[in-house]
Amino acid sequence: MNARIDRGLVGGRKVRMTTKYGYETRDWDAARAEIVAILGERARSARGPITYGALAGQLKSIAIEPHQFAMFAMLGEISEAESSLGRGMLSTYVVSAETGER
Repeated sequence: MNARIDRGLVGGRKVRMTTKYGYETRDWDAARAEIVAILGERARSARGPITYGALAGQLKSIAIEPHQFAMFAMLGEISEAESSLGRGMLSTYVVSAETGER
C-alpha cells in the first residue's frame, strides 16, 4: 500500500484508507504533530540535533522504531509540509546516534 494515497478503489467504490504504514491515520497524524512540536522546540531553542532513537522514545501517540521505514516516511511528510509553509525542513534536526549525520 502506498501511504501517500488516502483514497482507493474497492469493489469499484472510492474508499478512504484508514492506515498509513500500519498505523491508524489518526495515530499517524497525532505522531506527526508531536514530531513537529518536538523538532520546532529544538529549532527555537537552538538545542541542536536529536537522534532518531531519542525522537522515537519521546512519542506518546505511537510506538515506532528509530530506523523503521515509517519514521523516515513521516519525517519526509513533515519536511515537505513545513517547507511548503516556509518553515524549513525540520527533519534536518534528526541525526543518527552512530554517526551524528542526518
